[in-house]
Amino acid sequence: ADWARQAQQYLPSGTPYVYIRGMNVSEDHQKKGIGLRLLSMVLKEAKKLGAATFLEASPAGTPLYLKAGAEKGGILVTKDREGNVIMEEFCMVWRNYDLI
Repeated sequence: ADWARQAQQYLPSGTPYVYIRGMNVSEDHQKKGIGLRLLSMVLKEAKKLGAATFLEASPAGTPLYLKAGAEKGGILVTKDREGNVIMEEFCMVWRNYDLI
């Protein structure tokens, strides 16, 4: 929920959105276009809904999302209970679905 709240700052207020919590492809099946096909299905549904789409991306996943038309919206930060940063990931945002 914290990531979703952080990511909403990159969308106009009141914009409907689809939040992809995670997407993984087995290592044995990576680099075969499967991730892009899965992502494309979700983005097509979001487009039908008139919703923006966002997710948090690791550095390894970022090229796939950029290829699929995402923009880097900023960095999403996860902190532990003491306030120490334990993870930083990119917020990837789709507002325009022309590439799918």
